[in-house]
Amino acid sequence: HRSISSPPQKFFQVPTPLPTCYSFDCMTMNGSSSSASSSTAPDPAQITWEWLFANTSLHAAGLLDQTSEVSQRGFGEGTDDGEAGVNSSVSILTIRGSRGSTSFIVKRCSKTASHDVACTQRWYERESGFYNHFSERFAPDRNAGENEGPLVVPRSYHSQKKPIGENGEGFLLILEKLKGPEWRTLDFEAGCPRDEAFACIRSLGKFHGYFYSEKGMKDLEATSSWLPQTPIRLELADMVQDYYCDAWQQFQKVAPQELLTPQLRSLCEPLRKFYAVLVKRMAQGPSTLVHGDFRLENLRFRHLGQRAETIQVAAFDWQFSSRARGAYDLAYFMGLGLTPRVRAREQDRLKSEYISSVTAAAGESAGALLTQVSNDLEADLCVAILLILASFIIGAATAPDASQAMHWTSIQRISQTALDWQAAGVLPVSEVPSTGAFAKTEAAELPGSPIPHSKL
Repeated sequence: HRSISSPPQKFFQVPTPLPTCYSFDCMTMNGSSSSASSSTAPDPAQITWEWLFANTSLHAAGLLDQTSEVSQRGFGEGTDDGEAGVNSSVSILTIRGSRGSTSFIVKRCSKTASHDVACTQRWYERESGFYNHFSERFAPDRNAGENEGPLVVPRSYHSQKKPIGENGEGFLLILEKLKGPEWRTLDFEAGCPRDEAFACIRSLGKFHGYFYSEKGMKDLEATSSWLPQTPIRLELADMVQDYYCDAWQQFQKVAPQELLTPQLRSLCEPLRKFYAVLVKRMAQGPSTLVHGDFRLENLRFRHLGQRAETIQVAAFDWQFSSRARGAYDLAYFMGLGLTPRVRAREQDRLKSEYISSVTAAAGESAGALLTQVSNDLEADLCVAILLILASFIIGAATAPDASQAMHWTSIQRISQTALDWQAAGVLPVSEVPSTGAFAKTEAAELPGSPIPHSKL
């Protein structure tokens, strides 16, 4: 979901601004950074020592004192920056003082081509709300014990006091920078190693499980004014489905013929009619807080000890956070973060580890809810992987040439995952072409009813 532009109108005649986070270059992994010249006028105009002292918690944290010097540079102008999306203007803030030098990530509203989409989807409001509500609870040093805790997030040092404007006015984040060599990135092409994969699933399960606990459910209820249902916003599901129909037609014109197999068509064609049905399934309870873009490029890993159980996992870029079934994040990681060989070998154990971690974090009071989460997991993973496939089809239809190869690789991984899981079984049989790829199942019921998963 790394946005680069709204789709060219010569490709799609759809309402503007494009009403969904799916105007993106899904896999721009080399990370073209957003320069300051492409952003709106910063708020404040210039980050100074005085402003930081008055408006952030840096002084209280001991990171800003009277001897500190403050400087900023564009993202990517130094080393070890990683990658920057283009949904926000990103820069590096450095504070040099008596305790040494510390760097932070500064995110602002960006006037790129994806700006209208970001505002329609309320990405700025979501990310600001997430860090305001949860950065302290899930900060990296909160659970740094003998064993890894739940998924952690960068600490936020600027609390958003005023509402985010309709055009992103007032959006400003100052975040802890998770940098190497302590925090490591992992390569998409190589996939996530086994130990890191299990650590990631455990951490994700504990994170999701917290929001099934009595305390976590109260925290989730408090987000209802800014946190939507599903990453694309449930109320826009039908409009996104219309957009997907146009994107699928364009994709078939630009994709390599070897990618357009009967199996891929059997997955993608039914989504022209049933995409919105699957979105509504993801919005049905039991819901947790999902990241919405849970792939290796948005994760960092660090070892707290010598054992595999002491790998801590951090996630950033929370602009697609939402309330949905946790299987969405799990399918995203398993479908994209693992090579097909590793996934096929480890997926049953990973699913079991996820359920165990969710259960441990939620507690005994969530017993009936957890039974439903466990019973529905296989079907939910199928629903989720089809939705993720649709998002990458849309991305590939409008992506620049430089990132197309990565799109093809991603679609191959996702579609292979969907085929291995027989994900088309959650769709009505009459809409699935007979390719020999799937076992036929009972027809799905109408929207709003549980999707059958008797085959599972």
